[in-house]
Amino acid sequence: MSGMGITIGVCDDNIYQVNLIESYIKKNEELSADHIFSSTNPEVFIEEIKIQRPQMVFLDIDMGDMSGIDLGEQIRDFDKDMIIVYITGHEKYAFDAFGVHAYQYLIKPISESKFQHVLSEGLSIIKQRLNEDSPVLVVKTKKEVFSVKHREILYFEKIGHKIKICTATREFFYYDNFANLLKNVGSDQFIQCHQGYIVNIDKVRGFRERRLILENGFELSVSRTYINDVKEMLSEKLFNGKA
Repeated sequence: MSGMGITIGVCDDNIYQVNLIESYIKKNEELSADHIFSSTNPEVFIEEIKIQRPQMVFLDIDMGDMSGIDLGEQIRDFDKDMIIVYITGHEKYAFDAFGVHAYQYLIKPISESKFQHVLSEGLSIIKQRLNEDSPVLVVKTKKEVFSVKHREILYFEKIGHKIKICTATREFFYYDNFANLLKNVGSDQFIQCHQGYIVNIDKVRGFRERRLILENGFELSVSRTYINDVKEMLSEKLFNGKA
């Protein structure tokens, strides 16, 4: 499963618990190349979630001003499918956790074996979702015909009369123009952000100083011509739960 773009978030107001959970996650071999982010502040964490868009989160419940239940309710406002696992020292909150459709409820102190069991079950669900059918771009050249799933594409780059298709692991080159490309892939998932780039908006993890930050650390420039369209699409996809 490594390299499939899995992101996991951890929020607990106790830094020791955050470090412990992160250490358990990092021990899972399936996640060796994937991304973990964390915070001890639920207000900061909810904003980070909107950018990182994790598939799975581990949340403490008793965190002071904003409880894990409140945090879960905010998550559900824009993401109905994220796997939420609650970790707490108090069983009394269990029924509240069902209200946000929590996947699991773990009582502190957490055994590593129990944690790994819940994590593995969650990863199985994520893997199934990631392997669901995805639209495919089929490209014909003089020498070959190749296909790339839309969900694997990070961005397209215009290089002279060629287009480069960039994924996390490979690059493909073929002759075409952006007008034809956008007709083929559609505008729900891909948007031109620069004269030389078309980006998969689902791969965007941040936007600052007219630069898009993608998965795996890739960065693309956004030109003035396209900045308003990009901001509008980012708002719809990343903040209104339409991804």
